[in-house]
Amino acid sequence: MNLLKAERERLGLKQSQVFEHIGVSKGTFIRWEQDAPIPSDKLAGLASLGFDINYVVTGKRSVNTKRVAEIVELIESLLVEHGRHVSPKGKARIIAGLLELEQESQQEVKASNVLPFVTAAGF
Repeated sequence: MNLLKAERERLGLKQSQVFEHIGVSKGTFIRWEQDAPIPSDKLAGLASLGFDINYVVTGKRSVNTKRVAEIVELIESLLVEHGRHVSPKGKARIIAGLLELEQESQQEVKASNVLPFVTAAGF
């Protein structure tokens, strides 16, 4: 599958929503979804819609440091709430697992989803 199309589908956007937002024709956008090169100025427009441009261009997801920080806070609050401690290495495994889960499920992890990962890390 084309990475642009995969990213559009991850975001739950229709083709028309995207090509109208970035100001290109339907035909141009369809060509991009069939692997034609995307001009750099249009990549910025895609980014403004939430596209992970690194993924679209290279196939590798960007690290969302803001999201990582949110997950760290979520883990810390859960640990404090339950009076527990997890090693830095354990926390790293939890964060990596949660980020992977988010990418696979395409949904944000909530506090209720964290417990299995914390348990696996020695909670």
